[in-house]
Amino acid sequence: VPYLRALAADSLVVTTVKNSLVADGTILLSEYDAVFWLVGDESTAQETFSATEQEKLKTYLEEGGAFFTSGGEIGYDLDFRGTASDKQFYNEYLKSKYLADNAGSAVVAGISGGIFNGTSFSIGQTYEEDYPDEVGAFSGSSVVMNYGNNKGAGVAYYGPFGTSSVSGAVICLAFPLETTANFEMFSRVIKKASEFFRLIPVSVEDEDVPSGFALHQNFPNPFNPETEIRFTVPTNSFVTLTLYDILGRE
Repeated sequence: VPYLRALAADSLVVTTVKNSLVADGTILLSEYDAVFWLVGDESTAQETFSATEQEKLKTYLEEGGAFFTSGGEIGYDLDFRGTASDKQFYNEYLKSKYLADNAGSAVVAGISGGIFNGTSFSIGQTYEEDYPDEVGAFSGSSVVMNYGNNKGAGVAYYGPFGTSSVSGAVICLAFPLETTANFEMFSRVIKKASEFFRLIPVSVEDEDVPSGFALHQNFPNPFNPETEIRFTVPTNSFVTLTLYDILGRE
C-alpha cells in the first residue's frame, strides 16, 4: 500500500503482480519502464530471487530496464549462502557486495550528495527487522544510503549490464523500506528513485539559491560510459564544462 500511494502521488501508472506471474511468463518485464520488487524479510528458506526470476531480470536490465528492490536478507541469501550464479546475479546485476548479516542499526540516511540526500528515518517499525544486511558497492555502483553507524545500507547504479551496450539502472536497498512508519521519508525515497529512473522530472524543491559556484560529485563514479555532473552558479550564465582523464587529456 505505501508503494502504491507514493508512486501514484507522482501520477505514475502502477500495476501490482505476484512474482510467480513474472517467473511463468504471464507478465513481461519488458512492458514496464521500471520495476519495484519487494522482498521484505524473505531469506534463504523462501528464496529471495529464484533462478528463473534472476534470468528474467538479467534480460530486463540488459535491455535498459530500471529495477528497484528492497529487502533485509537479499545479500545473505544470494551472496553469502547462494550458488555461484546467485552471487553473480547479486554482484553484477544488483551491483552489491554482501558484508555482514547484521548492520547493527535501525536508522538509515541518504549519503550527502547522493540520490537520497536529505532522507533519514528509522526502520523496523511497521514490522520487526532485526538483521538488515550490511552491503558495499560492486562493479561500478555507489553506496547511496548508510545506517546510523555509517555501514552501507544500499547502492545505486546507472549503466550497461552484462555484455549489453544499453544503459539500465538499479537501486538495491539492504533493508525492507516498508518497515519505516515515516511515510513522508518513504515517499521521498520513492520519488528520488523515480527521478533516478527518469520516470519523472528531477525536482528542485530542496535546492537553495546558490551564493557562488559549486561543482558537485558526479554520479555514478567511477563510470563507463556515462555519468551525471551537477553544478550551481549564482546567476544565469553560459558555462563551459571540460572533462579530463587521469592522464590530463581533455
